[in-house]
Amino acid sequence: RSSVEPLPPPPPPSLMNAAAGGSGMSDEPVEYGTCGGSALATAAHAERANGSGDGGRVLATTEFADAARAAGEAAEAPASATVSHAWRIRWNVLVYDLFRVFSGGLVTKFMGVFFAKTYGVRPISFALIQIGVFVAMLSFTSLAGWLCGRRCRLRRGAVCLGLLLCCDTGNLFMALVPQMHADAVAYVVREGTLNAVFGLKKALLMDHTAKNARGIWNALDSLQSSFWSGTALAGGYVIDVFGFRIALLMMSAGFVAATVVWLPLTMKR
Repeated sequence: RSSVEPLPPPPPPSLMNAAAGGSGMSDEPVEYGTCGGSALATAAHAERANGSGDGGRVLATTEFADAARAAGEAAEAPASATVSHAWRIRWNVLVYDLFRVFSGGLVTKFMGVFFAKTYGVRPISFALIQIGVFVAMLSFTSLAGWLCGRRCRLRRGAVCLGLLLCCDTGNLFMALVPQMHADAVAYVVREGTLNAVFGLKKALLMDHTAKNARGIWNALDSLQSSFWSGTALAGGYVIDVFGFRIALLMMSAGFVAATVVWLPLTMKR
């Protein structure tokens, strides 16, 4: 017995004619191979559905190319929108920082002089106030991290806005309430809440900055600290001519403007 299996018998002529017949098909006899008549009929039906011969294949290829082009354009639109959105977030943060640095530098360097000259606070007493500032910074920073963590999952932009509102309240208290204990508490809250914003702000900025551009934006963020010297010079002049309360009011107005600039970032995670 031969080890080679014989080919199955060919299908009947009627089935072969049905597979080859129909609109757009040639009347030439169909070459029989190992596929069988059912495969021939399926191929013929597919060609009749897509059109006759090569024309159907060209039509299918054209439709596929059009669909691929449309899918590419649809993918490019969200990508460009995302890039534009991240660009706006970075510039929002930059403008916020400019308002914060220019207004905060007016008085922050002179807070020790303010308490000593206005209320006669001794250096040891002001050192205790500074310890309170340090504790407030740790407390508010830990609270902000917990609020944005896995349990609460609040938006970082909203948490920063709440901290900035507390900072603005402290600034206004120092500017409008001439009472030592109230000003000391306001100063502690103001410093603690403002410093708690820094970490969340940096994370928000870096999350919307491409890796190859993070060095540039970090350099810009660090460069802003050099503006403190110029604003401190202006603040010293304002304090010398108009007094501490006017300088504190100017600082409060600048921080309110910075908070308004931050408002579009409230819904950002």
